[in-house]
Amino acid sequence: MKFLERRRMKKRIKALNKIRCQEFHKKYKRRNYLIINASFELIEDHTIKTDIVGFSYEDRSVKLTIDGVLTVKNGFVFGASGLTIDSPNTREGSCVHDALYHISQLGGFKLTYDGHTPNDELIRKEADKLIRDICIKNGMSKLRAYTWYSVLRIAGSKAWKTKQSNVN
Repeated sequence: MKFLERRRMKKRIKALNKIRCQEFHKKYKRRNYLIINASFELIEDHTIKTDIVGFSYEDRSVKLTIDGVLTVKNGFVFGASGLTIDSPNTREGSCVHDALYHISQLGGFKLTYDGHTPNDELIRKEADKLIRDICIKNGMSKLRAYTWYSVLRIAGSKAWKTKQSNVN
C-alpha cells in the first residue's frame, strides 16, 4: 500500500513541477532558433529564493536582496552556452545562473552588506548547485543535471575568475 501511495505522490510532484516549468515558459521569448547556444529574453520579471544571502545588489537587469531573493528583470538575455543542447527544462536554471554570473561580473559579490569579504568559490558553487536543482525540478534527468553541474564546476571557474578580474 505504501508503495502505491509513494508512486502517486511522485506523479503529483512531477505534474506540479511540469506546471511550474510551463509557468516560467510564459516569461520569455526566443531570440534565435539555434539548438546549441540558443538565447532568450525575459518579457516578464522572474523571482526566486536562493541560498546566496548577505549581499544586496541591483541594476537594470537583476536584483538580489540580503535574504537571497533574486529577481531577474524584464529584458534580461540568457541562454545555455558551450556545447549544451537547449531544452525547456534547462531555461529557468540557465536564466537564474546567468543572472548570478552577471552579478559576479559587475562586482556584486565583492563585499557582504556588513563589510566582510566573501569566499568567491563558495558563492560560485551555490550558483552552480542552483542551476542543477532547478533543472531537476523542471524535469531534467538527474544524470544530465549532474553532468551539467560537473562541467560548470570545471569550466565555470575560468569564466567566473575572468569576469571577476574585469572588475576594478
